[in-house]
Amino acid sequence: QHLGKPVRDFVLDFWGADIAKHQTQVFRSRKDGSFSLENVAFGDVTVFAVSAELARSREMLLHVEPNVTLEPITLELADPLPGRGRVVDAKNNEPLAGAIVQAWTSHGRQMLAPFGVPVLTESDGRFEVRGLASGRGFVSIDLDGYAGTVEFCEITSAGTNDFGVIALTNGASLTVEL
Repeated sequence: QHLGKPVRDFVLDFWGADIAKHQTQVFRSRKDGSFSLENVAFGDVTVFAVSAELARSREMLLHVEPNVTLEPITLELADPLPGRGRVVDAKNNEPLAGAIVQAWTSHGRQMLAPFGVPVLTESDGRFEVRGLASGRGFVSIDLDGYAGTVEFCEITSAGTNDFGVIALTNGASLTVEL
């Protein structure tokens, strides 16, 4: 839900002991915002929700046991928070226009899935992404001719969340023969 109202379309992200094995399940047209996860492994399971318009909910840790029915949970989706930054060429500090900046849904230091539509840097290299949630926010930056990078920023609900100046270096070609 968001501000106490059901969210109709959302994705649940969940995992057991190993976040590398996280799973997602998409829910569409849910008038009451309800969901049910089937065949979840026993043990501790972490779950959160995210939608196309709203930032992710807080994570909820559940303990799943055989023959035990869990009480229903409520996941509150957050208002999307902005993140800003500037992309420049590492050699000459010139702004880089047209770089693709993608926000990511994450857990701690683990990037899980792209969030929202990527944005392009403007002529002065500046960008703004929306959809970040409180905590550690990640963006990936890619531009033809440059090595891509991933940057993070501690996201708070107050003020500007600044990824700072992100310097891209020229990319090199790598040939591999097997």
